[in-house]
Amino acid sequence: MIKCQNCGTENKDQWKFCLGCGSELPREAVAAAKRFTTPTPPAGVRVPAVEAAPAPAPAPGAAPAAAPAPARAAAPAPAPAPARAAAPAPAAAPAAPAGPRMCPSCGNSVPPDNMFCGRCGHRMGAEAAPAAPAPTPAAPMARGRLVLLQPDGSEGASIPLGDTPTPVGRATHEVLAADLFLSPQHMSFFFRDGQLVVRDDNSVNGLFFRLAPNVPVEIEPGDAFRFGQEYLQFNALAPIVPDASGTIVAGSERGDAWGRLDQVLGPGIIGNSYTCRGERVVCGRERGHVLYPFDGYVSGAHLELRRQDGRTYITDLQSSNGTYLRIRGEKTLVPNEILLVGQYLYRVDY
Repeated sequence: MIKCQNCGTENKDQWKFCLGCGSELPREAVAAAKRFTTPTPPAGVRVPAVEAAPAPAPAPGAAPAAAPAPARAAAPAPAPAPARAAAPAPAAAPAAPAGPRMCPSCGNSVPPDNMFCGRCGHRMGAEAAPAAPAPTPAAPMARGRLVLLQPDGSEGASIPLGDTPTPVGRATHEVLAADLFLSPQHMSFFFRDGQLVVRDDNSVNGLFFRLAPNVPVEIEPGDAFRFGQEYLQFNALAPIVPDASGTIVAGSERGDAWGRLDQVLGPGIIGNSYTCRGERVVCGRERGHVLYPFDGYVSGAHLELRRQDGRTYITDLQSSNGTYLRIRGEKTLVPNEILLVGQYLYRVDY
């Protein structure tokens, strides 16, 4: 055990931060030496008795006590029958302990009594306790399943989908707890008119569906899509409006520009921006207008955005790893449809 120099709390050797106050623990501290007591000998082993101290000698001159007259030996009384041992009372069942909590900072499992995470020192509050896992529907009631796909394309764990809505997220199923890009309750699946529907439950990172190759899909300003390791958002160009004095702010010539692609690096953080001009804009690793030469998951010519009759369409150009468009609200799914959620791909079967 390591004793915190700040508050005196005893912590396990593997903790880096105190569970009582969150202070960093000294690594040079060593556990106190264990104390051992003499073990109890096993049943049947004779233990040597300790010799009693001899009685003190009588004082000189004292008369010795007269020996009592021998009494007539009485007949030995019969030994009583051994009493039947009473059955021990059953021990009361201990109360079920509260389940561990998940640290929102590093994902470590934290015991319910600890105020701080032993791995990163994050202060645990009431809001850090994850929701109790939803009960898994019985197999006969399942009408479909959500299958996690491994990086090599093989099937991993699956989640049954029944008649009642099935919430899915980092806190609802243990197999998803390691994906920190999932919200505690990220999405829900339910059936409507015989078709499976997925709904985004206000997740932080959203959920995306795979576009069918060579099938244009209309998008609106603000729509986001993922391909390879890239995350882009399509935005319309704001109209140029003169100020109150009638002066137009100077800027580069727009020409035939009709949109902008923004590279999303994080919440509210934009990296590179690309102006959409002409009839179409192609994104790829080797060919096109917007290139990602160092992203090995992007195909040579991966996708295109096309402007037609005042509308914008996105098309996957038969890429190897697919193009994924973010779902707004909810979407009706078809059998074997592929979803990109958090760090992993999933397939829906029903």
